[in-house]
Amino acid sequence: MGRIQSEPRGTRVCRARRGVRFLSRPSLGFFGDPDRLALALTRLRRHQPHLLNPKAIVFFLAFIPSFIDLSRVPLPQYLILVATVLAVDILVMWFVFALAAKPFRSLTRSRRGRRGLNMVFGALFLGVAALLLLV
Repeated sequence: MGRIQSEPRGTRVCRARRGVRFLSRPSLGFFGDPDRLALALTRLRRHQPHLLNPKAIVFFLAFIPSFIDLSRVPLPQYLILVATVLAVDILVMWFVFALAAKPFRSLTRSRRGRRGLNMVFGALFLGVAALLLLV
């Protein structure tokens, strides 16, 4: 019998690559002083995994039809649904995660703090990649 894999191999490789990147360049990352193009690319890369996440796509394909009444005009219903999902996402991302990130502000101001954070998170990414290899 074959093993059931919870995530595709590419996801495991991506997590391992991210962990190695954090460990190999511990003082770089989002905390530097990027130019405008690098900042735009960083923002695009930040949203790319969420837009292309197959689990999210399957979730929304299963979730959305229960809220759309096909006996009515669908466009306003979709617009309301999209606005609601975006509002909840923005509230969670901007406020909940911003409050959770506030204690880390003192660590991100110094080079030593950034290096420490990158070492910890790099090791965590490698740990997750190793666990995914075993699953």
